Amino acid sequence: MVLVLLALTGCSPTSRPPTGLQEGNSGGSSGGGGGGGTTAIVGTWQNVLLVTVVNDVQRITTTFRFDAGGSCLKTVESFSTVEGFPRIHRHDCQYQLDGTDILIVLDGGTPERFSISFDDFNRNRLLLDGVLFTRVA
Repeated sequence: MVLVLLALTGCSPTSRPPTGLQEGNSGGSSGGGGGGGTTAIVGTWQNVLLVTVVNDVQRITTTFRFDAGGSCLKTVESFSTVEGFPRIHRHDCQYQLDGTDILIVLDGGTPERFSISFDDFNRNRLLLDGVLFTRVA
């Protein structure tokens, strides 16, 4: 049924990169960003996860800030109601778009590949390997 509707509307059921993403947008893991122009992922993206464990509730907030030049910052803040204070870890990184994937290199380490798309075609709802991040800036 879905294929029939796609055919009727002139749409092809083939996969393609998310609209607005540019391939090859950044430098690698050595020496500064480089790369071409802004993309749809430039900005700050956040995911909040609540975890219930025995006698505790933990909030884990992961934030990515992607700059136009290919640099990024990953921040993970975990807060335990038992401890009562946040633990914050920041990692400088570089990123490069590669079709429907993004390569992220944290602190000059090994590149990690994530699938990337927009949830319901909404440019404020980014999916990294199926995990939803919402644009916050």
